[in-house]
Amino acid sequence: MADAHNSHPSLVDGNALVAKSLAQADVAHMFGVVGIPVTAVATRAVALGIRFIAFHNEQSAGYAASAYGYLSGRPGIMLTVIKHAYSGRPGGCYLDLPSDVLHQTITESEAEKLLIEAKNCGEEPVIETANPSEIAKAVSLLRKAERPLIVFGKGAAISRAEME
Repeated sequence: MADAHNSHPSLVDGNALVAKSLAQADVAHMFGVVGIPVTAVATRAVALGIRFIAFHNEQSAGYAASAYGYLSGRPGIMLTVIKHAYSGRPGGCYLDLPSDVLHQTITESEAEKLLIEAKNCGEEPVIETANPSEIAKAVSLLRKAERPLIVFGKGAAISRAEME
């Protein structure tokens, strides 16, 4: 029978902590290049139900993450700072994780404490709106224009402004 005084607490490495934080943030898909250190994080993320989509180069993974974010309205995680990924305009996000950090370990109780703190930290994103009088002025100018040309980007698509 094992002596309770000699038992060691369970340890969690950085790979598992990253995977748990992604799962906690409801990340469903992540994109990356197959290889070290990405494979260790990806393996743990897959075990938690996150789909890992592998690419041969970072550029392709970045494009895929960006397209996923744009089309789904959720962050396309290319191994992320979740709070920033969910705020503003969705698109690709990238975080380079040093392998020495990923291989460090902490106790499971410390990991859970960090995950709770991460979930509860940060402020809600501030969404700025234009001054209504400036909007009215722009509308007036457009109505008076003979042949207006309107060029807009992803912001209009993300806000679903096509019927405005």
